[in-house]
Amino acid sequence: MSFLTAAVQSARGIQPTLRLDFTKEGPLDPRITFARSGVATCVNNAGLIETVGDNVPRFDHDPITLKLKGLLFEEGRTNAHLGSASMNGYFFTSPGTGDQTSSNYGLFADGQMTMKRIQTGGAYRTLRRVSSETGIDQTGSQYCISYFYRVRSGSIYTVAARAGTGASPTDLGPHGPEGLRRAYVVINSGTNASAFIDIGFTNNADIDIGGIQVEKGATFPTSYIPTAGAAVTRGHVYMEINGANFSSWYNPNEGTFLCEFTKTNGSSSRVLTFNSSTTHVILGANFSPDGYGLSSMGAGLYGTGLGITRPSGQYCKVATAYRSDGNFSSVDGGGAIPTGIDNFHGTTSQLKFGPLQGTNYFNGYIRKVTYFPKALSALQLQNLTAV
Repeated sequence: MSFLTAAVQSARGIQPTLRLDFTKEGPLDPRITFARSGVATCVNNAGLIETVGDNVPRFDHDPITLKLKGLLFEEGRTNAHLGSASMNGYFFTSPGTGDQTSSNYGLFADGQMTMKRIQTGGAYRTLRRVSSETGIDQTGSQYCISYFYRVRSGSIYTVAARAGTGASPTDLGPHGPEGLRRAYVVINSGTNASAFIDIGFTNNADIDIGGIQVEKGATFPTSYIPTAGAAVTRGHVYMEINGANFSSWYNPNEGTFLCEFTKTNGSSSRVLTFNSSTTHVILGANFSPDGYGLSSMGAGLYGTGLGITRPSGQYCKVATAYRSDGNFSSVDGGGAIPTGIDNFHGTTSQLKFGPLQGTNYFNGYIRKVTYFPKALSALQLQNLTAV
């Protein structure tokens, strides 16, 4: 049974007036306005990183299973490290017997032979780049440094920036061909006069490394931003439906939104919002120590918390119904939760996906959004989200 068939049957014949399915690649619905500045990347259906230009939506795939994750949303970021793929300019601080580097040796995530092979002898070694081209400053700032690597033996045990305190990398799992993986650290730079990055390798290591990314002020890495001779900024996603493209399917008196999504990282964010003169939350994914807490439209700008938390990276399905005497939401087949009465659904003129008023960016994937022009019952909401 298809998603749409199940949804219609659960809603007892009430036909959706908006059906957005981002689990199928292709042009976006023509009613959608979409923008994003700068070069960006995604994983294509062959499991390789693919570069796209301005205003191109990214349908991202799992690099191992090749499953389509959905439409990728991210906050804007800058990769300040130049020459990110090849890592030219890195050298051993104290080379010894058996230590060597080989350029353009390993297969990178984009299918090109651009990675640097690092081999160490009988001692721990530090690979360093001393240059302003690393993107590291001398202000003691926080950085998220990520990279791709492939291990034949040994390991990378620490990464440090400008003589600041190093950290052990956090592995992000498989991310490409021939055992390629990605990892990151979040560290503060030191305040000495030289700009450098240090990468520590254990003895007898044989590791390919490349695709280094330096994101200032960040606590987690975003998708790879390739650089050459200058830093590159990827803007955030701007996506909305407004005007006649909105009013043609929206019922200002009552209705139901059904959304399937995955939040991967970041602070409190907005998945769906209304906008008239002020922005109001339809569905929010708010930061919590264990992942994200869900909220949906209710009294107030930021909606009402549902008391439900999901781990970052976990798929979630939420239905929320509104009408003049109160709103209800259901999550993943759970019982309907009352969220109060809102005072804005009758005056809205726009549906926005992702950010709220230029902040609270959503980092993750939206898979499907469906709208019914009627407030469905508590049981119908529960059935919709259990499919």
